[in-house]
Amino acid sequence: MTFTITEKKYFFKGAQQSGNWYGLISSNLNRIYLVSNNYQHLKILQLCFVQHELFYIVDLCQLTSNISIDNSSCLNYTLSNAQRLHLELDVEIRKLKYCDLIKKHNDPSEYDLDLQTKLFFCYYLIEHFEEGFQRYHEVLMAPWKQEAQGLEITKRFVDDVFDDQDFFKIINRDLNEILFSVKELNEFRKKILKILAFADYDKSIDIVKKEIEKKIEIIDVRNSKSEIKKIPGHNKITDIDLCHYYISKNNYNLAQEILKEKLKAILLLLLK
Repeated sequence: MTFTITEKKYFFKGAQQSGNWYGLISSNLNRIYLVSNNYQHLKILQLCFVQHELFYIVDLCQLTSNISIDNSSCLNYTLSNAQRLHLELDVEIRKLKYCDLIKKHNDPSEYDLDLQTKLFFCYYLIEHFEEGFQRYHEVLMAPWKQEAQGLEITKRFVDDVFDDQDFFKIINRDLNEILFSVKELNEFRKKILKILAFADYDKSIDIVKKEIEKKIEIIDVRNSKSEIKKIPGHNKITDIDLCHYYISKNNYNLAQEILKEKLKAILLLLLK
């Protein structure tokens, strides 16, 4: 199979790694469309496409087959029991015990290739967005990390041992006060995931990209340039340094806005 220029832009190999190798398979279409070493990103991709096509995630490391595939060849393969998979989004490991990778007799159709291209594209956005989001989330939560951990441990302990609802409410109140530092960033993530989940993947890849781009462009983020210009030497300060600066001033609102602007800019650049 050959890839077009568009496919190459989003293509990644996804080759086998020890104990960390997953496949996205359609029981209906009876093919493996994508393999990845990152379960979280693949899971989000699966959920974003659930209204368009039902895919299953299989742990390929659990297969007894010694066939090695990657994203350049996975469309030519399926599982021996692919068409008997039950309606569950992740296939149980025990069901893979007697399952093998088998090669398809017929080549992938244009529909298969088009669908895979859209999966590559969506995975590409998810991967870059999630990595940026997690990095920024950690920056915002760093000053509260130990306190948040302590409250979560206390919350579980109170729930398991004391069953004290009044104490439970106090803990939740304190947790909400801490999570204020990432509230706007979390809301921004929800908006991005909704855009990806409700995209019309029946349309051509170019139209899908344009529609996603338009929806991301209209997400309202505060223009913080006027505030940033007040900082001496602001032109030489990175976004993360700016975020740390506003955190030190306890201005989590502006710190989050800067990071939201950065994530939005990254996504729009990826869509070009």
